[in-house]
Amino acid sequence: MSLPEAVQRLLGKFWNADRKTEANPGGFGGNGHEEGFPDALVDVGEACRFAGEQADVARGYAQDAAAAEAQSDAWKDLGWVVEYVGPATFTAVGDVTGHLAAGRAVRADLGASLARSHVAAVEYASATGLTTCKLVDAVLTPALAGVALGQDPANAPRVAYGKVRRFTFG
Repeated sequence: MSLPEAVQRLLGKFWNADRKTEANPGGFGGNGHEEGFPDALVDVGEACRFAGEQADVARGYAQDAAAAEAQSDAWKDLGWVVEYVGPATFTAVGDVTGHLAAGRAVRADLGASLARSHVAAVEYASATGLTTCKLVDAVLTPALAGVALGQDPANAPRVAYGKVRRFTFG
């Protein structure tokens, strides 16, 4: 018995209160329930099994979304020595280009406040030993005391729990 067939019988009122006859094999009337009711329960069980599977899929997506939201403010301070260069530019001592991919979120500690932006471009100069990071937004001030990184977009979780299926009848 397949799910589409079971759902079609349930939605199409194959199981009904009319008398069971050759023309109406799903009828419960006239003691038809004695033979038909167990089969009807199989159809109901199949529909419930499918609903449970889809609820598990939805629950998995909801849990993944909740985890991503919880991590959205999980900033990581790597303890870099940084220096203000301009409203959208800072330098960090050493080659930290591996941590600063374009698009990565950056939170700047400006002493009395925090500012957020994203990496636009990054470049390491071996002659000076400094990594220059240009941000998308001009949010920095000379009070820059440190930076923290948001989750690397390339490392974001991509968990597939299953595919929501839809059946169309008629």
